[in-house]
Amino acid sequence: MNTDTLDIAGAVTHLGAWLLCGFLILSFAWSLAERLLIWTYAGLIRPGLIRLLDGSKAAIGKMRRRHRGFRIVLADLTGDDDDSQTKLVVTALSSIPALKVARIPAPPGWKFAGRIEMERQAEDVLRTRKGDVLVFGRIDRTEQALSISFLGRDVGANLCGRATLELPLDFDASLAPALVASALTQIALTGEDDVPLLLDWLVPQTLALKALCERKPKSLSHLQRAGLLHTVGRSAALLGRLSHDPNGHQLALAAYRHALEGLPPDTAPLARAATLNALALTLRQIGYEERDPALLEEAVATFGQALQHRRRDLAPFDWAETKRECGSALACMAEIDGPSRLEEAEALLREALEEYRPERTLVRWADAQMMLAHILRQRGRNAPNSAPLEEAIAIGRRVVADLPQKRAPLAWAQAHTTLGHALETLAERKGDPGLLLEAGRVYAQALKEWPRSRLRLRWAATNANLGNVLATLADWTGKPDTLEHAIACYRNALRVQNRRKHAQAWAGTQNSLAYALRLLGAQTGNRKHLEKAVAAARAALEEWPRERFPRDWAMGQMNLGTNLCVLGQRRRNKRLIREGIAAFYRSLEERRREEMPLEWAESQGSLANGLRALGELEKSPQRLEASLSAYRAVLAIHNPDRAPFDWAEAQSRLAAALLSLARMTRDVAEFSRAEEAFEAAAHAYRLAGTYPHEAGSVRMLEDVRARRQRLEARANSGIAGWLLPEIRHLVRRALRLGRKVVIG
Repeated sequence: MNTDTLDIAGAVTHLGAWLLCGFLILSFAWSLAERLLIWTYAGLIRPGLIRLLDGSKAAIGKMRRRHRGFRIVLADLTGDDDDSQTKLVVTALSSIPALKVARIPAPPGWKFAGRIEMERQAEDVLRTRKGDVLVFGRIDRTEQALSISFLGRDVGANLCGRATLELPLDFDASLAPALVASALTQIALTGEDDVPLLLDWLVPQTLALKALCERKPKSLSHLQRAGLLHTVGRSAALLGRLSHDPNGHQLALAAYRHALEGLPPDTAPLARAATLNALALTLRQIGYEERDPALLEEAVATFGQALQHRRRDLAPFDWAETKRECGSALACMAEIDGPSRLEEAEALLREALEEYRPERTLVRWADAQMMLAHILRQRGRNAPNSAPLEEAIAIGRRVVADLPQKRAPLAWAQAHTTLGHALETLAERKGDPGLLLEAGRVYAQALKEWPRSRLRLRWAATNANLGNVLATLADWTGKPDTLEHAIACYRNALRVQNRRKHAQAWAGTQNSLAYALRLLGAQTGNRKHLEKAVAAARAALEEWPRERFPRDWAMGQMNLGTNLCVLGQRRRNKRLIREGIAAFYRSLEERRREEMPLEWAESQGSLANGLRALGELEKSPQRLEASLSAYRAVLAIHNPDRAPFDWAEAQSRLAAALLSLARMTRDVAEFSRAEEAFEAAAHAYRLAGTYPHEAGSVRMLEDVRARRQRLEARANSGIAGWLLPEIRHLVRRALRLGRKVVIG
């Protein structure tokens, strides 16, 4: 081969190498640019566009609502022959620009008796006329009085009850605030953007009506003055609920109590019962927000007084309403003061459901069913078996199937959320990933009817619920990608939940975020995630003072303790683990074994984990013995037949502690006990149907058995008998490592 040929070949080779290098550099640059563009779009552009779109939708909706206002449909008053009283009502309601009044003839066949039929007809009228509130009434010439009723349009958000106002026939413009306030309190808000507009008009009308009541017009009878005070209470309670202002609730309490002074039980029993019921509702609201069991107890007692006049044979629907609300107050009390009265709450809801029928009042039936499912879920958390949780899931599935999405979209979404809570609780009880996946799908369905642009808080709460499902799935499957999705859900919720305005929701999401960050830090070995988890748990506890939120405080202490222990293990820091153990002891002060055994077992198990971690770090058999005692106390709570997964989890942790003690003491008997414990855990996992957990226990069982055999061989033979099991163990480990490398 001549020199020219070699030069050409060399040049071609160099050219090809340069071209290959250039291609690789361009490919790398393109890949880097593509990743940068994807990151920029996902991290900066897309969230900004979503916020811009949501803000635009909210602004457009607010502008439309302000332009349209609230539509009042006024039916001609029965008995108003000269049309004078109807005109007076129109003038009074039109005194503010926010109310747009449209008159219609009284609907044919209109019934003033029979609340369910009246509400059905009102809903049809409002749907046809696209109105928000229907106003109707009748004139009693004998009493020279005018009875006016206000019925809101039930859009599935809030169930509006009927408000009635008694006025003299010759009322003047000074009583206009009473009519306006009654109409405004019956409006069912279609989104959070309606709240500022409603408050703009409701606040001055409530204050004007309060001033009117303080003057005590002599033209009004005792019953009519009590009715005006009841209207003040209803308006003030709505103001307190929408603006989170305690002054509104206090004004409502004072107005209701003052109204009761003018409603003697012998002459006005039904009006007195209605005011007592409204007073109890306000007491329940304040008691739940302030976490005050005494106020909730007073609310329950007040509901009982209302039931003395709301007899089932005379007013069955009102009787059922009071029963349902009283059951709800007992459920609120259980969240604060323990589950001791949940059975009473369940009995009240079942009684109320005897009067609710889906064919007669579908949305109220669905609401009562969801409250019953909520109570059953609370009972199921500490019940010896899963029957209450399974019934709660059955109720949720029935409501979801029977409630039309188009007729009541928000009630439909709330039913999905209630079903998701029950599925999630049962999944954690049984260790069933299938139930968790179903809960995730249910929450995703609820998000379709709770858009961020209209219902931001519910959208945020559902995102947090979805994050809880994903975090638990990631804990069971060990997939960091799922945890990243869970953390993204929590951060979405925190963008809406304001710490100052929505402190409790914010704290709950922070607590859940701490759990997900801890799992991510444990799986990836990143200490920064663990440090962020500790900070998030501490931030949540700042919003859960023990005197107001004892159960939330106990849950937060347990979460903080777990995060500190995991971080202490990662850093090999005994001080952090001791701090975590102290948090577990604080949690157990509120989670008492007699009142909430399963929650007590949860904190007790976490305490056992902390003691085991500290014992392993200190090389202390005494610490490990203390952890074993704690694990055995947890096992005494769980029944292997009724709750096999919970029992298997505790048994598996007991086995791990026994193994740690056996390694430390090098005692064959301890290895035998650990082997028996892992075998029992694997059997329980098999009964629970959690086969990945069973496989993990079987692997640990094989390892413990091999260790025990080597230790026995070392004790029973010389050097040859000691070397043979060691060589066999090393060969098995090498083969296992080789299989992992090949598969990986």
